[in-house]
Amino acid sequence: MISFFLALTLAVGPEEPHPTITSAVKAIPGRNSEPVEIVVAPGIYREQVRIPPRKNCVTLRARESGTVTLVSDVSDYNYKKKSCAQAEALKVDADDFTAIGIRFANTASTELVAIGRKGAGQAQALSVRGDRAAFYSCAFYGHQAVMFLRGPNDRQGVVYFRDCLIEGASDAIYGGTIALFENCRYRALRGGAMTMANTDKENDFGFIFKDCAVEAADGMNLILGRPWRPYAKVALIDCKLSGGVSPKGWKTNGRPGEDGYGTAFFGLFNCRGAGADNATRTEWTFTDTAVWRERLVSHGFADERALLGKWKPYDRESAAFNYLAAEKPVAMMSGFSATWDGHRLRIVSLSGGECRFKNDFSVVSAAFRETDDGFVAFDTRAGVVYDFFAR
Repeated sequence: MISFFLALTLAVGPEEPHPTITSAVKAIPGRNSEPVEIVVAPGIYREQVRIPPRKNCVTLRARESGTVTLVSDVSDYNYKKKSCAQAEALKVDADDFTAIGIRFANTASTELVAIGRKGAGQAQALSVRGDRAAFYSCAFYGHQAVMFLRGPNDRQGVVYFRDCLIEGASDAIYGGTIALFENCRYRALRGGAMTMANTDKENDFGFIFKDCAVEAADGMNLILGRPWRPYAKVALIDCKLSGGVSPKGWKTNGRPGEDGYGTAFFGLFNCRGAGADNATRTEWTFTDTAVWRERLVSHGFADERALLGKWKPYDRESAAFNYLAAEKPVAMMSGFSATWDGHRLRIVSLSGGECRFKNDFSVVSAAFRETDDGFVAFDTRAGVVYDFFAR
């Protein structure tokens, strides 16, 4: 059951009980299985945050979407202090983690490039080793190896991204888990590989980009992916590709075999834009949409979202706003109340384009506008309510 009621909330900020995100994480009980929300005040937080195993069901949310940046400057150039596997701004080892409206950055390479070096090698902004991690309206900045989507050691993990920005230069998105990106944007800094998957041999799906945009400057020759190991799998569906995407699309990893060991599945299906011409793709690129649909159906999946199984992070918005589905004139909205998931919700004010709700937990707000016929329409992308109610 989806619920917005949170059992524990921890505030982070200069004037809050927890000055750092790490301090708030340490306050979460071990072996946690109850919803916990960490709300972060605007600012730049220079720390490496780890969500340890068994501290599950944590939501990390910016109090104001887009105003919180978590920064690491560690890479494999300074591995004597920390290994490159410990470079992340955020490392998620627990299950059922959610992040909303936060920017994650690793500046190690950026700082070295500025003084004339090629980069800092692997310098992750994010690594995920837990299961069912979801990221909404987040941004990830780095150079090489921006996000490591490894998944749990004992089972196949799944990760979900929506409305996110990823910026990188080489092998930016790598790992072996199933990851679904919806309405996300990849911004290339140079013409390296966007993805480097090492999908498990037993898994027929890996990184999936649906309704996303790939941005690369003309002439950049961006590679969409190369295999890390045999059986790599990457598919782009209904995506927009800019003119800087390599005409070949994909490449090998410099090892024997001209098609990613003869086992890779690299697909471009119904894509558009200046870089979407499939005429000169590598001969082992899959482009027939019917092939992709058959691949899904043959494994019992109706669509890409079905790959996530019973976990439905994409229901976040619709579930949160079903209680406002009925249109009501503005004059009738003040004091309007409804029951959703066992909780009473009451609109306490409507003014200046802002609607304030009161519920069991707090008073929060969302943007609204009055339509021509006198009804109120709510902006379901409005930061605070969108972030607060959905769980």
